[in-house]
Amino acid sequence: MQHRSSSTKIEDALGKRADDPRLDGFADYYEAEIKPELEKFEKRRAGVFPFFLTIAIPILIVLFGLFLSLTVDGALILEAFCFIAAGAYYALSYALKKVIKDYVRFLAAKVGHFFGLTYSKIPDPSLLRWVERTKLMDTGLQTYTIDDEFSGEIGGLSVVIQEVLVHYKNNDDSFLIISTTFPKAFSGTTLIVHRDYIFDALGRIGDREQKIDLDNAEFNNMFNAYSTDQVECRYLLTPTFMERIVGLAHKHNGYFKVAFHQDRFVIVIDSWLPWFEGVRAKAELNHPTGTIEMLDDILKIHDLFADLKLAAKTKV
Repeated sequence: MQHRSSSTKIEDALGKRADDPRLDGFADYYEAEIKPELEKFEKRRAGVFPFFLTIAIPILIVLFGLFLSLTVDGALILEAFCFIAAGAYYALSYALKKVIKDYVRFLAAKVGHFFGLTYSKIPDPSLLRWVERTKLMDTGLQTYTIDDEFSGEIGGLSVVIQEVLVHYKNNDDSFLIISTTFPKAFSGTTLIVHRDYIFDALGRIGDREQKIDLDNAEFNNMFNAYSTDQVECRYLLTPTFMERIVGLAHKHNGYFKVAFHQDRFVIVIDSWLPWFEGVRAKAELNHPTGTIEMLDDILKIHDLFADLKLAAKTKV
């Protein structure tokens, strides 16, 4: 199979994004740091099938032939054939998934680095434990994977970003956790949850926190606010900040939760699609589409900080 090099230029793939001042210098960065490695990933991916056709499959045929020479039992022969075929399929799938996994991690590390974020292959589970203690998530009844983690600074604030995949019987749900650290700790705990949130309906939230009624009808129609410190809650949830939360809710269909606790401000976003995949378009790996999708996901995080006007100089 002849390897084809992508002819699409990064400038064309960026489109209107090229005018975004946050992406100044990204085209040159892509050409120097990302594109050469993407060519290698595409060669690896394209080489998986020829390897199985020319080497792995003949070996399996020989093994099957040896088994035929040892027995004439039709049932055993059929069972052996199915076993070998299944083994070949899973080996091929594993090889392809390994290439894709390495590709996604490479893109996450390189695109994150452009924005001053560090990508970790071994996420720290302590943030998820913290979120569970605030009851903004519960993975206790399901298995889960912390799929991605970025850390660094956005707007002068220290930030940790994690994608958590919760595995159900027939599908996975993706949750994005964004945690920022402030210089001064909050005196109490304040939670903002969507009114459809199952934990709220079951009464799991509010056993320590008191429900707070706020002077914003649209906010109250969408969210419930709870706090252990009513004065601090009203100080944090100003009319302007509630308007920003409502605006963010419209952008994310309302399915997110917020916590102010200790020195952390945390947002948990429920998402139908996984984040930081870079391969949703199913294009060749040397095509810039994957880079653009990774770029868009990180820009969404920056946009969230801009929408809420979170920065080191703000009071939240």
